[in-house]
Amino acid sequence: MATSSTVPLSLRIESGVRDLFQELAEHHGLTESVLLEKLAIEEAARLDLIGDRDPRLAFRRLLDEIAEYLKGVGGRFDEHVTLQVFTWIKETPHLLKMHENAVKPVSRAVTAEQRRQFVHQRIGRFIKEQLGCESGAEHVLARGAGALIKSYTRLLKN
Repeated sequence: MATSSTVPLSLRIESGVRDLFQELAEHHGLTESVLLEKLAIEEAARLDLIGDRDPRLAFRRLLDEIAEYLKGVGGRFDEHVTLQVFTWIKETPHLLKMHENAVKPVSRAVTAEQRRQFVHQRIGRFIKEQLGCESGAEHVLARGAGALIKSYTRLLKN
């Protein structure tokens, strides 16, 4: 049986702190789970619990780069924005290197394909959330297209 890349987490925290956490996530344009991951990874890196080459840190930094890119796009994007982001990653050497590091399995319990799929799905969801879009139809790329991804969901403006 394949191991999942994510696990459920339940916490007991003061309700006022939960409200603050929700506000922080909203302020940063992130889901609560992505914000928690971001905080944990950044703090682990700061404390040298994970190294600069850790795939989780590379993935976190890649998402930060994508967030900046999307801020520049503003409302000027079409339904193929996910493909455009992955093309931008592929054509930008330092981002491609970050991507290559981000898709490396974090442990032996996760295969390279599972990690790649996890990272790509998370990037797709991140783009959708950052732009406030709805999901459209799935678009499968032609075999041999040379893209980082095999398919993507078209994104529709709200």
